[in-house]
Amino acid sequence: MHRICTFVVVTLCSAVGANAGEPTVLFDGKHLDQWDFREGGWVIDDDGAMTCRMDTVSGKDGKQRVKGSGYIWTRRDYQNFVLTLSYKLSAGANSGVFYRT
Repeated sequence: MHRICTFVVVTLCSAVGANAGEPTVLFDGKHLDQWDFREGGWVIDDDGAMTCRMDTVSGKDGKQRVKGSGYIWTRRDYQNFVLTLSYKLSAGANSGVFYRT
């Protein structure tokens, strides 16, 4: 059984360098080609939401747990960026957005 953690991302980033030019859209609701992640870990739903695939597993104590690898990162480094997103956690999920520079 899969649980889904929806992570809708609209991220605008300026490219690195003095000639930054126009912002770079990293997620357009259709493609994940600007991102790296565990194979099969992220999909795009019919509504354009970027969704992390999560599995329900039984722990050693018999309790049901949500397990997955929701780590996702850009293929390039960016500076002077604006991060805008909406996210929804699945029941049993234990974290939100990790931001690393």
